[in-house]
Amino acid sequence: MKKTIYTLLGLLLAAGLTSCQDWFIEKPEVTGMDQDEVFSTAKNAEGAIAEAYATILSSGLPVLVWNNSPIMPYETTEAIMGGEDLCRLTWGYMDKQVVAGMLANNENNGAGYTDDYFPNNYAYIRKAWLVYENIDKVADMSDRDKAIVKAEMQVLVAFRYVEMLKRYGGVPLVESTLTTVDVRPRSTVQQTLDFIVGLCDAAAATLEGVRWPADWLGRVNKGVALAVKAEALMYAARPLFNADAPYMQMADPANNEMIWLGGYDAKRWETARLANQEVIDWGKANGFELIDTGDPIKDYGTAVGTPSNREVLLAYKQQREADDNGIYKNYTFMPTHTGHDLGQYRGTGYGQLCQYRKADGTDQTWAGVDDWRPAGEYRDKAEELEPRAQASLYFYGVNPKNNTGNSRWDLYQNWQLEYKWQDGCAKNIKFWYEAGSREWFEFPIYRMAEFYLNIAEAYNEEGNPTMALRYLNDIRRRGGIPDETQTDRVRLRQSIHREWAVEFYEENQWYPHARHWKQGASMVGGAKYKFEFSQAAGVSWNPRKPEEFANYTRKPSYVPYTIVYRKNQNYMNPNHMKSVFLGGAALAVLAVGGAGPVSARDTAAAEQPDSAALVYVIPGTSARTKAMLVTSSVSSMTGDEVSIPSANINNMLYGRIPGLVVSQTNGEPGYDAATLSIRGVATYNNSSLPVYVDGFQTNMAYFQFLSPAEIDRIEVLKDAAALAPFGMRGANGVIWVTTKRGRIGRPRVTVNVRGGVQQPMNLQKPLRTGDYTRLYNEALSNDNGNVWTPYYTADQVARLPDVDWYREVTKKATPYTDADVSVSGGDKTVRYFVLFGYMGQRGIYDTPTNDTLANAGIDRYNIRTNLDMNLFGFLEAKVDVGGRIEDRRYPNRAAGDLWNDLAKYPGSVYPVRNPDGTWTGTPIYNFNPLASIKALGRNSTHDRTLQANFQLKERLDFLVEGLYLSEAMSLSSWTRDGASNTRNYSRWLDGVQQTTDNDTPYTRGEDSGQNQWTWQHYNATVGYDGTFGRHVVSASAGILYNIYKTDFSQNGAAGKMVEYRHMTVNGAVNYAYDDRYVATFSFAADGSDNYRPGNRWGFYPSLGLGWIVSRERFLRDSRTVDLLKLRASVGKNGWDPMGEMRYLWEGYYTGRGGLNTGNSEHTWHGGTALSYLPNPGIFAEKSLKYDAGIDLRLWNRLSLNVDLFLEKRSGIVTQDWMIPGASGVDNPPYRNIGRMTNKGFEVQLSWADRIGDFNYALTGMASYNSNKVDYMAEVVTVPTAARTGRRLDALFGYVADGFYDWDDFDVGGELREGLPKPTFGAVQPGDIKYKNLNGDTVIDENDQTAIGDSYLPKLQYSFSLAASYKGFDLFALFQGAAGRDVNLLDAPLQNIAFRDNGNVYGIAEGRWAYYPEQGIDTRATATYPRLSLQDNSNNYRNSTLWKRSGDFLKLRNVELGYTFAQPSLSKAGISKIRIYLSGVNLLTVSKLMRDYDIDPEILSGHPALKSYNLGLTVTF
Repeated sequence: MKKTIYTLLGLLLAAGLTSCQDWFIEKPEVTGMDQDEVFSTAKNAEGAIAEAYATILSSGLPVLVWNNSPIMPYETTEAIMGGEDLCRLTWGYMDKQVVAGMLANNENNGAGYTDDYFPNNYAYIRKAWLVYENIDKVADMSDRDKAIVKAEMQVLVAFRYVEMLKRYGGVPLVESTLTTVDVRPRSTVQQTLDFIVGLCDAAAATLEGVRWPADWLGRVNKGVALAVKAEALMYAARPLFNADAPYMQMADPANNEMIWLGGYDAKRWETARLANQEVIDWGKANGFELIDTGDPIKDYGTAVGTPSNREVLLAYKQQREADDNGIYKNYTFMPTHTGHDLGQYRGTGYGQLCQYRKADGTDQTWAGVDDWRPAGEYRDKAEELEPRAQASLYFYGVNPKNNTGNSRWDLYQNWQLEYKWQDGCAKNIKFWYEAGSREWFEFPIYRMAEFYLNIAEAYNEEGNPTMALRYLNDIRRRGGIPDETQTDRVRLRQSIHREWAVEFYEENQWYPHARHWKQGASMVGGAKYKFEFSQAAGVSWNPRKPEEFANYTRKPSYVPYTIVYRKNQNYMNPNHMKSVFLGGAALAVLAVGGAGPVSARDTAAAEQPDSAALVYVIPGTSARTKAMLVTSSVSSMTGDEVSIPSANINNMLYGRIPGLVVSQTNGEPGYDAATLSIRGVATYNNSSLPVYVDGFQTNMAYFQFLSPAEIDRIEVLKDAAALAPFGMRGANGVIWVTTKRGRIGRPRVTVNVRGGVQQPMNLQKPLRTGDYTRLYNEALSNDNGNVWTPYYTADQVARLPDVDWYREVTKKATPYTDADVSVSGGDKTVRYFVLFGYMGQRGIYDTPTNDTLANAGIDRYNIRTNLDMNLFGFLEAKVDVGGRIEDRRYPNRAAGDLWNDLAKYPGSVYPVRNPDGTWTGTPIYNFNPLASIKALGRNSTHDRTLQANFQLKERLDFLVEGLYLSEAMSLSSWTRDGASNTRNYSRWLDGVQQTTDNDTPYTRGEDSGQNQWTWQHYNATVGYDGTFGRHVVSASAGILYNIYKTDFSQNGAAGKMVEYRHMTVNGAVNYAYDDRYVATFSFAADGSDNYRPGNRWGFYPSLGLGWIVSRERFLRDSRTVDLLKLRASVGKNGWDPMGEMRYLWEGYYTGRGGLNTGNSEHTWHGGTALSYLPNPGIFAEKSLKYDAGIDLRLWNRLSLNVDLFLEKRSGIVTQDWMIPGASGVDNPPYRNIGRMTNKGFEVQLSWADRIGDFNYALTGMASYNSNKVDYMAEVVTVPTAARTGRRLDALFGYVADGFYDWDDFDVGGELREGLPKPTFGAVQPGDIKYKNLNGDTVIDENDQTAIGDSYLPKLQYSFSLAASYKGFDLFALFQGAAGRDVNLLDAPLQNIAFRDNGNVYGIAEGRWAYYPEQGIDTRATATYPRLSLQDNSNNYRNSTLWKRSGDFLKLRNVELGYTFAQPSLSKAGISKIRIYLSGVNLLTVSKLMRDYDIDPEILSGHPALKSYNLGLTVTF
């Protein structure tokens, strides 16, 4: 039997070769040349080389559906390498092809692909062996070049064997040119595989270092050799060959190993994975990689449709012809107007269409069979599909996305884009990305994406889903869809299969992939459908414009040629075996069948994108790197992530960003912004933070009232590596904000509306009249020598008013509303983002808002338009305009004064109104709190803010690839107008007018344009991005010049000049090697007009280093460690605050003192004196920063980020009081002598996982910092009270040692002998006793010491929970602070009883008192000194008695939502609807709140607000 097989094999080979004319054996294919002449010169040999390439690479590619003939490429010298025309073929048939064979699930089921005309394989292999065996004859070719050609031929032979391996399994192996009598038996699968691997290994060794010049691009290199090997090993690992039993039984069981590897071996997956990893590693080292710039349509279109792009290792290159109008002729990929155009045979079937997801990663739904739906719904659904669908398909009535702006692809200009009834669901235009009038096209054979999916597949089968997800998500992310998170092997396998279907649609990949997974029935089998469209009324021709389509439905496919369908049916039918006989041995076509369909609903919910794939632009420069490779310490959040119902961005940042310290100030609408600092405070001067919006500096106020809906990302820059480009503006840290920009795609409309009510978080109310009078009697008695002498009797108390001023003045709840509408979209030429926003917040005062009165409140109107343009192929332009109007209104009593009145005025002083309706009031309590909001009128302000940015970028690739220039300017301004309508009122009590105030009419006032600033920025940059093998460099250098102008009212302490000029020359160089080792050098040379000419410039360099340990070989394949990165940075920054201590190098004189002259009548002569001694050497503060960090991700679930930091601040501008008095300087100069140290750590830990449909994420973060004043030139009189060496703003005072008791005094009321006497005045029982720290006989300032921490916390922390279940989602955020002390004396009205005729609060119930006859004795439990109506200078000094822990934990935000994403919504053009309930500041846990009803962040004044809200988000 075997002998017969061999004989038949030889005859069949001979017949096949003879039918192809055996041209290399008998005569050269090039006319007029024999074999010796062909290989006599290198030029002639190039024709033979080209022929081998053309035939081997084209075999198995798409065929002509018209006559089902294989492609016969002609003139392939130009087609393949652009060499000489020395081949026998011409381009006559090259354009006559369709891509049926490359379709994964088109209506014809890939007819051409199924028949590679088996004997041709050996004819084409022979061409390669002929070159291999004869190339040594070429006289004018070097030995090295000959060896390279031989290696090329080995790879081509191996390539053809891989194609046969995929189709047939084991095949006859031919290792040289054969004669007509040579026979080869059919080999086993293992033998075939070994043969392929051997050829590739040998060729790879020879091709090491080979790089082809531009005119020879397309020839084989080492990467292709590795790719062929990797693909072969991958097919060997898949279950068709790699199984416990063969998928079918051969007639002779001994021959089973021709279609089977003899058993399952898990090791094959590892072998395949390592081979594929070798391809990727080689690619990265040699400039081949996934194209991923963040623009999915562009990236994918470039990868599959742009000739000689860096993702394609090997392609079949071809040329097409165009007619006089530029329209591609028949059988090209572009639709034409002939009867046999693309529309008839290249329509995309419903099965493939359903493989594409929507851009959010969910499945799309389409019309059912005979369910006629509006055609507009089809277009809307099509435009919702993921970017790869947009790059691959032309949807009827929608301009193709892959040639945007080209008239040849404009459905209004090119009638060839019309729909025909055979067209399927869409037309395939995948390989024509930005084709324009280009005549060169390539069909990718090996693309880097294949090897990423191969590795993902192998890792999954090895049981390492973490690594599988890493590579799978690289592909998904580039494709513009969310990450896969599924870790179940079967479901992850399904996800990978589906990714093959989408990523390699039309590329000869998915179909064999499905067959080798025995999944033909579920993946490519089953019923075939297309869409059918009806024409709009009056349209008599095939429609193409949107208005010409009426409805669409799904219909069973129509197949024009039954012979084609019959062949496909054989291939696609599950478990159907087709035999091809070669020498009598059956070569069974691979079986199909198996698992069920793949569905996006089977995958896990998407997580955040992996930073490894994102491009990160170093703020302040245009240098770029991968986000995973960033060496600096930067934390960020998106605007959508921080968005909560709050009027101010600052108040949305609690606990969201490590290192950002957020401190609440008050809750007054329009003025409630929390203060921000980064890594605590490192200077005792101005510690404000510069804010940059879209690359240009602006004021904090501009940032605070941005709408979160217009913010793309808020970044907090913390270390020297991140801050060096900002020079002398960077020492305190920087907030870097980027606003949203349009993305390519159809217009996307998002509407978000929130509304709810706000309430005070707490109102610390004083004691009511009964308790007030009780303690008042006690205080009066204390002042009368501790003799009980009450002022109020019980009858008097009963007749007194008992007014709750807080209840009278404030409301229980007040409304809050915000709404945003944004529209974004665009194409390759123009992208846009437009937003209109509104926020309305009303105050808690119980008064209406009208022409004469006003509740506190703010209305904010935001508008933003960001426009991106790509012009002329090399020019990019950006035009950004952001503006807003803020309208504030408030009563004609300053909020601070009003809240002081509320805190101070006892409820017993007078009723709200007199019986006749007039307002009450007295000289002591002059401002009746209710009258202050109802009788004094109103004030308002009208603010206008604008920022306009303009930027151009010119790509200079025609000079040097990667070179570019950029120019930009920004103009921003702020102006405030004021208006008022005010009056006064008379104060009456008991029928008597109490003050000279009288009722007056309303008086209108205006203040226009007196408060304003403008900022002008001008920037120019030159940059370069280059890749050299594994080396990646990105560098930029720029110059920034800005002018800040402001009027005196906005100039702070400067007051000297209203214009600031600043110039920066900065740059950065980022270098990465193999995505493992990273270095970033950045710098700024900064100049400020604040300093003396010749001393205006400083240089601020930094260096950041990073090591991606997880990319090392010893961790690369770890199933535990997904990411391990170590980073460190060091560098200098400066701080040149605006609006403070201006021009200290010059002497300024101010009025001081004066002289009277004259005799009987004096004349005053005002004096003028030097404000301070000038210092010509004054300069900006300096900061030396060190940072070390680690980023770790384990099991694809656990993430840990840790930073350690140290900052040494020097040159802090300080008035030098250490100058000896003998110098005669009464006001010493300011000098750069102050020093501080600031150090700490930040840690963020998160865990994300899923249990079935339940997804959850737990996140915790903590930021610790501790600072110390090293030197501040203070005059130290008491060493223990010196601020130097202590924490900044530490609490200093006395150590309380209880209270004086009766036995501490003698009979005369004097302190007993031996007790130190306070120097603050006489004391008596119940006063605070202080420790005598220095051991002398008195208590004085020498007994002060540090008694507590700063009000700024040492530790800020937060923890959050995010969870979702099906359509439901939940988020809760807790934030707290520790290591923080507060001084109750900072709120004297609440904590110093009866001061200045003030009130008394609950804290005073703990007072020291001893009146036994009244049943009062609190001595043993007292926590508060004796009460007094007098000003007690002993008791109300800073001391440990008044120190309290300011630690707290708050529930900052909780939100519960539900998302509707039912298919029925799409009928209304709605993508999704989300409704949600949210609460802000709902809970506070704190000792201060528990014991004293005091908000630990706001000791007094307008309280912070909590809110309850209902929200709705609709996306169209």
